[in-house]
Amino acid sequence: MNVKELIELLSKEDPMMRVVIQGYEQGYDDVHCAEYTNIVPNTKKDRPWWDGEFNDTMNKDTELALLFPRGKVDLSK
Repeated sequence: MNVKELIELLSKEDPMMRVVIQGYEQGYDDVHCAEYTNIVPNTKKDRPWWDGEFNDTMNKDTELALLFPRGKVDLSK
């Protein structure tokens, strides 16, 4: 999903609707922040279902993505 698609999806919803992410093992958590991360495709053969489609990388010449991390991290400082 890209930002344009996310905006289109969110624009159809009640602006006061809560947005959550999955909890670590169970339940749901509020989205507390967003951050940028560089990603590369996870090309591992026979990767388990719990491994994501992408991995993070320190290489700044790769795709930049917007990440909604789990937890109460204040990245605005």
